[in-house]
Amino acid sequence: MVRCWKMLSPGLDSSVYSDLCELAELERPSERRPCKNPACGPQWEVAEWEECLAKCGERTTVSREVRCSEDEKLCDPSTRPADTKNCTGPPCDRQWTVSDWGPVSNLKNI
Repeated sequence: MVRCWKMLSPGLDSSVYSDLCELAELERPSERRPCKNPACGPQWEVAEWEECLAKCGERTTVSREVRCSEDEKLCDPSTRPADTKNCTGPPCDRQWTVSDWGPVSNLKNI
């Protein structure tokens, strides 16, 4: 927002009508300017990865959707995130797992 300000005294100023600045032939600053921050312009948007459905010991790939927030041609192809990756299923070993022993019980068989 651009406003015309008048200094009433050092440290005290007030917004005034724009015509006072125009009468003083002051150049009005632009209210908009091109955005140079990469976060403002077209950027890659990614969805969550698919669930890895590989069975034990198998490897497969999962994918996700990747798209440009604007026209695809406006996003930099060199910064495009991957849309596929490898995934590995759980280990096939089946074995017992044990926890630490609990406290000794004082109950006797009746």
